[in-house]
Amino acid sequence: MIGIDAEIEKAKAELVKNIPTLTTYGRANLNERDEIGIVPEVLIYGTNEYKDVLIDTSIDGLCFFVQENDIDISNRTYNNVEVSIYFAVNLKKLYPTVQERATEYLHRDILNSLRDGKFEVTSITRGRSSFSDFAAEFVKIGDNMQPYYLCKVSTEIEYNINKC
Repeated sequence: MIGIDAEIEKAKAELVKNIPTLTTYGRANLNERDEIGIVPEVLIYGTNEYKDVLIDTSIDGLCFFVQENDIDISNRTYNNVEVSIYFAVNLKKLYPTVQERATEYLHRDILNSLRDGKFEVTSITRGRSSFSDFAAEFVKIGDNMQPYYLCKVSTEIEYNINKC
């Protein structure tokens, strides 16, 4: 892998190190479907096939990455992009010993995971509105009710388009 995908793989490894039971996908493509709206899809490595990233309350949590802006080709080596990292988690499964709502524990672990990498966190959007760009069928009201939690971490990154 090269470019943004290589940087996302490094960030995924850090997230898994700090939040071991999190299901972490790579970069998602956003595809618009006439019948439902925008749906994030991830490549299944080794297959050239894509699958929808669906919120799944039976797992501890999931996250995926979305490159938000187009690639500026004026600089042929480095590129600056905005990347959003989406999280849909079960706080009780990720932090079973925490007695209060564990959102701040998740925020801490996300920030610690990204601190040593190239992703500069600019904001964290909390709640159902953080997934508002996706089809209504994708996010249900209960997906952000205790113990479930949704958030989007907005980041900026400069990466070398040729580097692994």
